[in-house]
Amino acid sequence: RRTALSELEWERLLAIPESEEELARDYTFASAELELIRRRRGDANRLGFAVLLAYVRMPGIALGTAEPAPQVLQVVASQVGIRKDLWAEYGRRDETRREHAVELQNALGMRRVTEAIEAELLAALEPIAVQTDKAALIAAAAIELLRSWGVLLPAAGTLDELVSTAMTAGNRMVYAALADALTTEQKRALDGLLRPRADGQGTQLTWLRQSPLKPNSKHI
Repeated sequence: RRTALSELEWERLLAIPESEEELARDYTFASAELELIRRRRGDANRLGFAVLLAYVRMPGIALGTAEPAPQVLQVVASQVGIRKDLWAEYGRRDETRREHAVELQNALGMRRVTEAIEAELLAALEPIAVQTDKAALIAAAAIELLRSWGVLLPAAGTLDELVSTAMTAGNRMVYAALADALTTEQKRALDGLLRPRADGQGTQLTWLRQSPLKPNSKHI
């Protein structure tokens, strides 16, 4: 299967913000979230839990065993008043991180992607895919929808497959809209454009798509 977006394009879509304004917008905790963080025992646990919470908010993923971006760690540590170097102590506790991830999902009412959610997402993306065949726009819409539904973003590979499926469905709807009104004779005539030309120079469609003039500086 051909991917809808490259790995680099997905990284850009899910990138952590860099500017102070964006970091403040995406990672400033509400009072209820700060209270949730304070319930953890020990500074390392509070810092780790806060970082996991930050990633659930934006970009909307479960951090897992990955390391947080330095700018996220800095802004989170500043808010909770804990030294950021304590992340190293928390980062070694895989079991604690998994437990905190489950607690966060329950506390925030977050869900993981299921087959039912995938079906709902594809239905919501189809009208967008009819209007555009640009994968980046459809992918951005998919990410925003999942975030608004309180669903953790799946792996980029899963997202890419959903975007590709939506694009295929959108193309089929466009093709159907264009072809349904054609008569049988018109369809035969269009099929005829795909037959090889008598001179062996491709098909009639290929010939029609060629410029009638050779490109040169004057034409440009």
